[in-house]
Amino acid sequence: MAKAQVMERGTRSAAVREYLQENPSASPKTVVAALKEKGIEVSEGLVSVIKYRKPSGGFGRRGRRAFALGANGDINAAVLLEVKRVVDALGGIEKAREALSTLEQLQ
Repeated sequence: MAKAQVMERGTRSAAVREYLQENPSASPKTVVAALKEKGIEVSEGLVSVIKYRKPSGGFGRRGRRAFALGANGDINAAVLLEVKRVVDALGGIEKAREALSTLEQLQ
């Protein structure tokens, strides 16, 4: 009795990727049939995972939450902390007041 041929790890996936690169619009069934003719047995599930998986971008940094007042327009602690950050960035309360008056004149 002949031993089954042992393939290296990742060989099937590489064959699927190579075929999909040459034929990007091929369906998973088509890929399975084409690779079977070459002597490589793969499942439709493997082909689907490789074809439709989004490229992983890793774990990026989340964006900042949008600045918003409370539902009724009240100022809460989060809003005050954001205002404090802006005041500190401008160099103090007096500079922030000057910036606000300039902004008011522009509107």
